[in-house]
Order: sequence, then structure tokens, then C-alpha cells
Amino acid sequence: MNPIEQFFAKLKYWLRKTARRTTAAAYDAMAAILDIVSPAKCASDFANAG
Repeated sequence: MNPIEQFFAKLKYWLRKTARRTTAAAYDAMAAILDIVSPAKCASDFANAG
């Protein structure tokens, strides 16, 4: 998997976990999720991809 696929897999998991069903609620959940993703986590996804 490339780094973006790893990130999107995690994003989809977190979105399913929040169980938001409206567009506005999903956007709000996504904003909260993006706030918790650290640059170090992104760097580790790139390192894991080789």
C-alpha cells in the first residue's frame, strides 16, 4: 500500500467508528480526525511504504 492508501484506510475506519450519517456530520467528524493526525504519523506511513 502506498502512504495515501494507508491514511485513507485509517480515515475510513475512524469515520465508520463515528457512525455519522449526514454530510454535515461526516464533514465535522473528518475535521476532528484530521486534527488528531500528526506529522509524525504521516511520516511513519511514508517510511512503512518504503
